[in-house]
Amino acid sequence: MARREITPFCSRLLFLALLGVLLAPTRAQETEKPPALPAPSHPNRKETDPLVQLVRSLTPEQKTRLIESIKTWQELTPEVKQALRARETTLKKSINDEIDAAIGGTEISQEQKALFEKRYKEERRNLDQSLRAELDTRRKAGLQDIIAKIKVELSLPSN
Repeated sequence: MARREITPFCSRLLFLALLGVLLAPTRAQETEKPPALPAPSHPNRKETDPLVQLVRSLTPEQKTRLIESIKTWQELTPEVKQALRARETTLKKSINDEIDAAIGGTEISQEQKALFEKRYKEERRNLDQSLRAELDTRRKAGLQDIIAKIKVELSLPSN
């Protein structure tokens, strides 16, 4: 049986699921508080784990959105989950191919390449978001024009 590689997308999902477990209070936590324990002599994993630190740094609104996202993911069918994973994998491959093509035969250090990749991904995400917003605005305006045109053609009263 072949081993399956855990993709970054799957690792994010596992993180989100773990986060939901960490953030969900138990009934015992809701009703009574345990007595304070003395500080351990060695660091606890929860104190040193970057994921736990990240969760603790989230605002209440961010935690709420995160929990809602986890619940939404859990409600998806396996087919939809697989389609989303495939889409994520395809997008990442495409972005990595674009980065490799942009760097081309340039001689740069691993540190410079990592910095280039990070900046490229950030800038591309920002560009994609602004293009989506612009497209949505143009689509809404275009749909209003289409609706008005159809109403005139069909002699329907306008609102």
